[in-house]
Amino acid sequence: MALKGNLADFSTTQILHLINLAKKTGVLRLYEPVVTKEMITDGAGHKRPKVIAGKERATVAFEQGRLVLAAMGDHDGHLANVLHKAGKLNAEQARVIRERGSKYSDKALALMLINANYVTKADIVRSIRQHTLDIVYDVMTWRREPFVFEENVTPPSGRITVPIDLKNVIIEGTRRAREIKPLEEELPNLDLALKFPESPGDKFRGVRLSVEEWRVVGFVNPKNSIRQIAKACNMTDTEIRRVVYGLLQAGLVELVRPPGMQPPKVRAADGTRRTLPQGSGFVISGDGSWQLFERTITEFPEGARSCAFAAYPTTWSDTGNTTGALWLDEIVLEDAGAGQPLTGEGGLEDVAPGQLQPVFDWTAWDLAMTRAIDELGFNSFQLPVLGLGGGTFHARYEPSLLGYAEDTPQYQHLFRAYLQGLQEHLREKGWLDEAYVYWFDEPDPKDYEFVMNGFRKLKENAPDIHRMLTEQVEPALIGGPNIWCPLTPAYNFDVAEERRAAGDTFWWYVCTGPKAPYATLFIDHPATELRVWLWQTWENKVDGILVWQSNYWTSSVAYPDSPQNPYDDPMGWVTGYGTPAGTRQPWGNGDGRFIYPPEAAAGGNPAEPVLEGPVDSIRWEVLRDGVEDYEYFVILERLVESRRERIPAQERGIYEGLLDVPDSVSKNLTEFTRDPAPLEARRDAIARAIEKLLRL
Repeated sequence: MALKGNLADFSTTQILHLINLAKKTGVLRLYEPVVTKEMITDGAGHKRPKVIAGKERATVAFEQGRLVLAAMGDHDGHLANVLHKAGKLNAEQARVIRERGSKYSDKALALMLINANYVTKADIVRSIRQHTLDIVYDVMTWRREPFVFEENVTPPSGRITVPIDLKNVIIEGTRRAREIKPLEEELPNLDLALKFPESPGDKFRGVRLSVEEWRVVGFVNPKNSIRQIAKACNMTDTEIRRVVYGLLQAGLVELVRPPGMQPPKVRAADGTRRTLPQGSGFVISGDGSWQLFERTITEFPEGARSCAFAAYPTTWSDTGNTTGALWLDEIVLEDAGAGQPLTGEGGLEDVAPGQLQPVFDWTAWDLAMTRAIDELGFNSFQLPVLGLGGGTFHARYEPSLLGYAEDTPQYQHLFRAYLQGLQEHLREKGWLDEAYVYWFDEPDPKDYEFVMNGFRKLKENAPDIHRMLTEQVEPALIGGPNIWCPLTPAYNFDVAEERRAAGDTFWWYVCTGPKAPYATLFIDHPATELRVWLWQTWENKVDGILVWQSNYWTSSVAYPDSPQNPYDDPMGWVTGYGTPAGTRQPWGNGDGRFIYPPEAAAGGNPAEPVLEGPVDSIRWEVLRDGVEDYEYFVILERLVESRRERIPAQERGIYEGLLDVPDSVSKNLTEFTRDPAPLEARRDAIARAIEKLLRL
């Protein structure tokens, strides 16, 4: 079967159907489209620029009608990278294996990794299978690429192939292609770059990101295009769009044109040719009445695959210091050559609520969560919920979803369907107990009504998802959160007992407060305080602890011009909360900082990428010891309960007495030991009791 053409005429889905039906063996090669000035007429009689093949963009291999391997032209498909992306190797392991295993084939390298107990055979098969599917699903969203199918060509003998049924790939890929279309519309140009907004530390505070999102965040720089970030992270166009879209929606990054990127050249209807500088375009002066505006654009940048249009109520500027109002209606986009409409009716009337239905793609999320919970042992995770609004005691933002305010029927319908979809998926996966929604931080009394409105919506639409709030029990908040997380000094044991009887749970936290004489997290306090904190946690029947951040290395307020070096300056300086740039207002030495950057990257601007892992601290290790102490108490308590009938009464009293925190460790929240010896002695006694009970 000789097959050659362009995806604009013959889609990837059609090609896969043919290969599947004919049970063909061969390699499908796809190339970057290069748009020429020559115009051609397609089968429908429409004129369009001729597209020729550029450099190879992807290859997909088949055997007897089954998908067996895929590779992206500008991505490193080395086995170590595939395993790293799947979470089977860490970054340092992948780097070392790439360097030392460069002369080996994938098959030879796989055998060495299996024999060295880095991975299992199943790990390799699953990772390659997912890598192949990710590439093919991405290819199925392409629209203009030239292609050629080379029959009876097979992958190199050293590559590992995993046969995959094409029918299921076609079904799933078609579904994903429909879902990715909105992302392509939101992010049509991957040559744009990303930058952090002002006060990024404030925006990232309390945010929980996936491994893939953190990888992308690590490359955010106005000099790096999204396409370059995708290559560095070994991501497909679809994967990078999904991650960047989420970061944009959360306000964690902003789009920017990278240095040296040439703005597009256009020709208006009057034939005037112009270059559009960043932030400018066709300027229309309003007079308060409706005006008709038309433009025909006949030239596009070389290699352009799509175009997007934005309307601003004022002249665009980097600082955004001007504002205005703009009304738009009857927006129509046409193919000027063919006179064919490219959009539906241009009216901007509201969509009926029933037409709005959320669509979930859990594929990547489920994979990451399964590893986090089943393999790594995480026992809780923050679940982000769109549309709730949010904020802190300092400022807040109102709830809205897809531009609809919460008092609209569209919002109410969509929010309900969205929340119910989240809840039922968590229930199906068995993750309801681990998930919690933490959407507002440290409210003041003035915020209580707003906070309770959000909790009411969560409770009505997804009652089985836990609702967490960093606040002590207050009468005006009862019935909202069911996980209370106060600062340690604000915890009231008797009040907590009442709420526990009603089914609520308690966590607590330390951050910039409290200060002495309470147990704290600061560098200039005895490290044992963090360990004692966990003993106080057990004694007060508190089920969880919260620390707001572990890698708060710099404050964009205290260091507005260049990042802080946390080795030279140990202070955790205030960021956000309306604090003017250049202000140095202390939170505390080491606040938000349990791990440190590699020394080569300590100043935040290394000359080249630094791949070493973070440097941990004594406080981090001591906090771990405290968590393990807490686990000893839990293990002993469960053993005493499960073996109660087999334990002699006098011994049972001894074991139960070990579950109490002695005064030598902590009398109360402000009187406790700074000496680790009493903790070690009690832990040793608990450990011996556990060993003895395990023999019963």
